[in-house]
Parts: sequence; C-alpha cells; structure tokens
Amino acid sequence: MESPEREDQLWQILDQKPFLLVLDGLERILLAYARMDAAQMLDAISTRKLLTKKECSPAFRKTFANLPPKARLRQCIDANAARFLRRLTKIRASRILITTRLYPAELQTNTAQPWPACSRCS
Repeated sequence: MESPEREDQLWQILDQKPFLLVLDGLERILLAYARMDAAQMLDAISTRKLLTKKECSPAFRKTFANLPPKARLRQCIDANAARFLRRLTKIRASRILITTRLYPAELQTNTAQPWPACSRCS
C-alpha cells in the first residue's frame, strides 16, 4: 500500500473510532531538531547557525530563508508530515497527544494562534 493510502486509512480509523494517539518527541520532525545531535542541542538554538551548517542544502536554506526565525525552526522538514499534522486537527472521534520541545507551526494559524481543535499545555 502506498503512503497516501496508508495515511487515508489511518485518518479514517481515527476519525470514526475513539483512540488516543500519542506522538512523543515530535520535535524530531521539525527543522530545529532534525539533526543527528538533536538530543544534545539546547532549546535556545540559533536559526542562523542551523542554516549555515554544511548538511543544509541550498534548496533547504531557500525554503526557510523567508520565514521569521522562530517559525522557521518550528516548521516540519517533510511537507507530507506537515500536511498530515494539519489533517490531524480535523479528526473528530479520536484524541491526539503530542509531546515536543517546540510547538509545530503547522498546528497554528497565520496569527500564531493554535487551530481551534488544538490546545497547548506548557
């Protein structure tokens, strides 16, 4: 089964039956922590340092260069993961608990407020 089909099937199951889905350590899919040394990184990481690392491709730098620094760090690296996170906000029957060091930008509106289906606990 292809990835989009698996995603659709999971989404339908979560939308129809009550489950608790826990996504622990989700920061690893965010730009700020998507590195081999992420566990040793400080929470107050510098965007400039991150984007000047050798492992960042020019296309990757260009994608995130026009975003505000804090939003850039909270973006998903993979567009499919970003789309899936946004799609999770529309699930009705199940609940999703996400633990992460940074609040994913995909779970916020353009005015930096959580989507109506989302809430943030510190």
